[in-house]
Amino acid sequence: RFTLNRHAAVYGWENAPDQTGSKRPDPDTPIDGLYIAGSWTAPGAGFLRAVGSGVRTAELALSRTGSEATIPRFMSAA
Repeated sequence: RFTLNRHAAVYGWENAPDQTGSKRPDPDTPIDGLYIAGSWTAPGAGFLRAVGSGVRTAELALSRTGSEATIPRFMSAA
């Protein structure tokens, strides 16, 4: 009720094989300069994936603007 998500859908789309990972929208949109992030987008549901989605989207936006700013790494590559 606080986020106004339909039927309190906290994880976005159904967490089913046909609606996870690469089957969710990418951060890039057809509208120039508009990017999306969160558990409704790739890579999927859950707060860690939403954080990863935000980092990925921020990196994309920064690279498109030619910015040399960096984003702190919260997750290490294994």
